[in-house]
Amino acid sequence: MTNDIYYYTSFNNFKNIININKGIIDLTANSLFYHTKTIKGYCCDQHIKDFIQVIEKHLSINETERISEFFSENNFEKFVKSIDFDFVDKLNQQTYFVLSFSKSHESVPLWHIKGDKGSGLILVFDKQEVEKINGLQFFDIIYTLDDKSSKLIEAYKKAQLFFRDEFINKLTPCTKEKYLSIKAKIFYQFFIFYFSTYDFKMYDFQEEFIGIFQQRGEFGAKGIPLKEIIPAVILSIPLAYLKEVILGPKISNERNLEILTTFFNNKSFNIPIRYSDLSYRG
Repeated sequence: MTNDIYYYTSFNNFKNIININKGIIDLTANSLFYHTKTIKGYCCDQHIKDFIQVIEKHLSINETERISEFFSENNFEKFVKSIDFDFVDKLNQQTYFVLSFSKSHESVPLWHIKGDKGSGLILVFDKQEVEKINGLQFFDIIYTLDDKSSKLIEAYKKAQLFFRDEFINKLTPCTKEKYLSIKAKIFYQFFIFYFSTYDFKMYDFQEEFIGIFQQRGEFGAKGIPLKEIIPAVILSIPLAYLKEVILGPKISNERNLEILTTFFNNKSFNIPIRYSDLSYRG
């Protein structure tokens, strides 16, 4: 079984992320919470609204500890807008970041969406090597949400343990209303974390891996407040971990291959470069 993982990108982005003098490729990793809200927000939110009240009853959660009212149709939008999405991070002094790769180098939709409509390229990495960087852990995306209630039950149980072990002792004394609001926010962000490894069946063509890692501290971009931009950090991958470059199926100019080969060889990086053999009519 191959350990290859594939990163689709455009030529322009490739020029921005490669630092040949330092021998690294700088990939941008976004905040996991923002990533899930942006990419899969509806999926996560709708499941919570549909099932959380039933699940709290099913799990016999004490009425004084229930948070389902925050997720009702009437309260949900206001509740979500009140959340500071780095709230959990500030309590725990760490932020989770995510990178997206694919297990497939022959996906026409991915070439179209991420590979500049077939005119970009794929960076091929060894998964086991990349996992050595910054405690990165890879997770397969599960392309099914048919049994929504059981997944949310599992997520709720894990959130209970997470809340008890990581946060309950860090909260300052407050009113019951504020306590439940804080609990609901933490649970909600945990649900987002949990659902980051799920997606709709219609997206299974991506064959996606996500790599998740933690970094401590507060993160923004050029001083812009976190609420106004997705927090992101750079994960530097050594060029030694780059196994191959695959040029897009719409690239037919041999000059591109010659330029890239010379580019790497001039810096003593002997990286194989080839054309994709995929037919593409996008």
